[in-house]
Amino acid sequence: MLDAASLLAERGIDHLTAASIAQEAGIAAGTLYQYFEGVDDVIDAVIRRHLDRFVEVIERTFASDQFPTPKAASIAVGQAFIEYYRAEPGFRAIWFGPGFTGRHRQLDLENNKRLARTMYEQLTRRGLIPPGELSEAIVISNWEIADTLTGLAFRVDPNGDEMILGYLRYVMSQIAKAPPLDVTFHLAGLRAPSAT
Repeated sequence: MLDAASLLAERGIDHLTAASIAQEAGIAAGTLYQYFEGVDDVIDAVIRRHLDRFVEVIERTFASDQFPTPKAASIAVGQAFIEYYRAEPGFRAIWFGPGFTGRHRQLDLENNKRLARTMYEQLTRRGLIPPGELSEAIVISNWEIADTLTGLAFRVDPNGDEMILGYLRYVMSQIAKAPPLDVTFHLAGLRAPSAT
């Protein structure tokens, strides 16, 4: 049923009805209601399935290469997400389209925390950044910046607006050129927390 909903979403969110999902899945409409309360629950399940896959995207990217710098790792992860969105037009239509609701925004916020934490763990595990609150705060901030620009690129163009994605790459390369974390914190006039 989730694959059927994703396929229908490619044609537009307005194609997602209980009857159309059931027909596409080759089941009776009543069967859908044995598993879901309605179309909104099907959409939520499609979104959750993809959000769960996002952690795997990060882990697979790190497993595929030995990155010499945090910048190289970040660019590779960013590119993996761009490719994922391009390969999943049904999810992309739901996630970046007019059917995205306040309820989905909460899922997005929770998921971004989880993904930023996964990115932080991968970067620290490989010695690319030092562990600690400051590093984690910077990774969370960078994740939100990248997520916002990626979302904008895919809302403007279903395949990802190349100018916005180019700007995203530029922004991330500039962030990666920043001074070491302790110097950055000092320049901001803040006292760095001790490593945890």
